[in-house]
Order: sequence, then structure tokens, then C-alpha cells
Amino acid sequence: MLEQLKVPAGIRKLSDLKAGLVLVTGPTGSGKSTTLAAMIDHINKSR
Repeated sequence: MLEQLKVPAGIRKLSDLKAGLVLVTGPTGSGKSTTLAAMIDHINKSR
């Protein structure tokens, strides 16, 4: 799903980290929830 959203490679690398905190900020409608959902999907599929 991350590939479909064309997110930068750095975002994919953040999803591969074992521990840490990621803050996603931005204005309403900028895709924060969609990005987080895609990151969680990537984590669930890769672990």
C-alpha cells in the first residue's frame, strides 16, 4: 500500500524500525490517517 501512495523511501524505512515513535503532522485532509494506515499495513505484512 505504501507503494501505491508513492510515499518516500524514508517512510518505508521508518516502518521497518523495531522501536521508536513516529509523529505524523499536517493540515486536515493531507493524508495523515491514510499514511499511518499504510504504515501499519506494511508492518503487519512484513513481520
